[in-house]
Amino acid sequence: MGAEENRIDIENKQAWKGVGGGKIQSLEEWLGILSAFKRSCGRCETNCYIPLPQMEEYIHEGRLRYEIIPGRALWLFEQERDYYLGYYYVPKEEKLCIRPQNLDVVVYLIGSEKKYAAKREEELAGLGFIRYRRNLEYMVASEKIPELEKMDRKCRRFMEKMNFCYTPFRIEDYEEVFKMWRERIDRYSVKDMLKSRIRRAEEKAECLLIRDKEGHITAACAFEVNGAAGFSENIATAISCSGTGTGGALLCRSLMNIFSRGCTKDSMWVWEGNMESRRMTERFAELTGRFSQQMLLSKQADIERGFRV
Repeated sequence: MGAEENRIDIENKQAWKGVGGGKIQSLEEWLGILSAFKRSCGRCETNCYIPLPQMEEYIHEGRLRYEIIPGRALWLFEQERDYYLGYYYVPKEEKLCIRPQNLDVVVYLIGSEKKYAAKREEELAGLGFIRYRRNLEYMVASEKIPELEKMDRKCRRFMEKMNFCYTPFRIEDYEEVFKMWRERIDRYSVKDMLKSRIRRAEEKAECLLIRDKEGHITAACAFEVNGAAGFSENIATAISCSGTGTGGALLCRSLMNIFSRGCTKDSMWVWEGNMESRRMTERFAELTGRFSQQMLLSKQADIERGFRV
């Protein structure tokens, strides 16, 4: 069977297996499902912008499933350890709808004050979602390097006094680091890294740790470099180090690491309600005007509510 025939077979025989869906077995299957849905419904809106190579890895790890509500919505669910990230495709003139799920569902709506899916936020609220967290995007420019270097010198003296040291991330550190991120940031705001991302964090030193004199991890920050742009995420300190300046020291060293790789800017998301983190970030970064609204639908609410349209 040729590639074109295989694509058509996927679209015709797999895309519409009745109401519902299932685990996605291949990228070709998903593209066939999406193509069939768009052909039947016309122009769609979505909150899904997962790059295809990354999507293929999620499929390989068995973390993607879909659900179709014919003519109304196509949902893509990416499974975290105990909840789903939900991505919708919905015809422009249709209202969102969702069926009960067996895990909590988190949906991100990203935009700015000028361009934002406020209509979809209201529809999700009507379906039982709560407005969980609102995160603000910050940007740091490489022009801040002199200030970062000055702060880093101060931080090094602080680290020596505290008997703390910066150490590279190792794959075997991941579970301890992930647990700290979940406890200190938020269980619904920390994504479980793909296996390839964990390996890359070690190989390319894209995760920085701080350890105490006993070797315990007291802070961790991950980042990615894509050309001239960096992206920092999951900056957190152990509760025993709260308020000691460890988080600021880690952010400063992490940013210097990013800019040393040829980046001209770095972006990060900070919870709007975390004033301590915002004050720390605003020493170097500026708001971009973009935000992400997390919407949360609990499994219990699904059970009590049933199918809503």
